[in-house]
Amino acid sequence: VSVRNFIKDRVMMFKTSEQVKGFIIAVLIGDKDYLDDGTVNDFALSGISHIVAISGLHVGIFLSLFLGISRFFSKKKIVKFVFALLLVFAYTLVVGGRASVIRAGIMAVLSVAFLCLRKRSDSVINLSTAGLIICIINPFYVANPGFILSFVATFIIVFYAEFLKAKWFTIPLIVWVMMLPISI
Repeated sequence: VSVRNFIKDRVMMFKTSEQVKGFIIAVLIGDKDYLDDGTVNDFALSGISHIVAISGLHVGIFLSLFLGISRFFSKKKIVKFVFALLLVFAYTLVVGGRASVIRAGIMAVLSVAFLCLRKRSDSVINLSTAGLIICIINPFYVANPGFILSFVATFIIVFYAEFLKAKWFTIPLIVWVMMLPISI
């Protein structure tokens, strides 16, 4: 039994509506098969379909969760970080090898590695390194629209947030405006 199927089976046991179960499955593992067409269409029309598309947001949330959980297993920082990174790696495998997930996983590993080394992590360097690693593994990703959108959107977020010291609530608007010409 795969981990994805295990998660789906467990969620399907919840005592709630099929629509809620479908949403939980989509958010956890990116499987939109349990969402009805109306819900998927509503997400797309309202511009929030990224919530159910596994991406860096999800990897970041799970990394934070795993780092929090790791506190119960060891007091040593390195053990906590290794535990969290192993779980992020496992999560990346479970949700599939999409460019955005691989990028976020690599960036998470780099960020945590810098934390372990007590060095300041640079998001632009982490993003560039992730792109390089992905292209070394599979050079054809460069032509993948998901790869391009993921890296451009992440670069916009990193640039705008770090260099312009933006307010958090303005970032989605800026990303949307700057991504519009690429996504059309």
